[in-house]
Amino acid sequence: MTGTAVLPAPAVEDGVPSLLLRLGQRLSAEQRDDEARRVLQWALREGEDPSLHALAHRALSALHLRHGELRSACDELVAALVTDPGHGDALVDELTTLLRTSTAEGGGTEPRDGAGSRSTAHQLLDRRIDLGRLDGVVGARACLLIATAALTLGLVDDAVEAVRQAADRCAPVAADGVERLVQVFQEVGFEGSDVELTRAQMLAAAGREEDAGTLLEQLVNRADDALPDPARARAYEEQGRLLERSGRSDASDTAWSNAGIHWLRAEEPRSAMQALDHVRPSDDRLHP
Repeated sequence: MTGTAVLPAPAVEDGVPSLLLRLGQRLSAEQRDDEARRVLQWALREGEDPSLHALAHRALSALHLRHGELRSACDELVAALVTDPGHGDALVDELTTLLRTSTAEGGGTEPRDGAGSRSTAHQLLDRRIDLGRLDGVVGARACLLIATAALTLGLVDDAVEAVRQAADRCAPVAADGVERLVQVFQEVGFEGSDVELTRAQMLAAAGREEDAGTLLEQLVNRADDALPDPARARAYEEQGRLLERSGRSDASDTAWSNAGIHWLRAEEPRSAMQALDHVRPSDDRLHP
């Protein structure tokens, strides 16, 4: 897990910071963890080279991980990533693995096949502003990592926004990441129409609006007994947003009107009024 990917040695002469880094790494290998931590922090204070800082943060992350300190391990990897994004792919891979790691009994860590660590997810969301400063492919992958963390905690709106930010940086990366995010959502216990609606939202956020529209049309056209009113209302709302963005105002009004009707059937008047607020005042659908 953390520490497996290879980053290049710092492109600096063998000055004090570089020597401190190597000493800290050796102490860590010997499991003299307290001494290693102090020396690596000293290297960070003395050095200025970004690649040296990234390696020191990464070594500190491995120390935290050895003791089951997942949030601190995550924090150090994020620091390494934002300090030296040129080697970001390896670091994003490590953060992705860390997100799927839990604290083992008696200390240490173990990989998980299901949902990721909630503590790591919280820490990634706490650092979303720093991760959001990254550009290009690495920036897009970092945004998808934020989306994964959000879905681990059941925060769909935050996940959709992170996918949208990923698409702004690199649309193909965002589009390719949608199905993996849907899988994460299922792993944390969601199923049925919740999963399908979330898939549609993320497809739209990733720029795959035609695919999102097709899926939403299938959802809203299901038989009455196949989809509860609240789920159908949410699907109509998402359809309304998608149609608004495409400039199809009449169709959008119809979708929002239908959303309001199904919220009323679900005895959710507040949600109904919020949906109907999107219908243009001149529309006569509500006044047959």
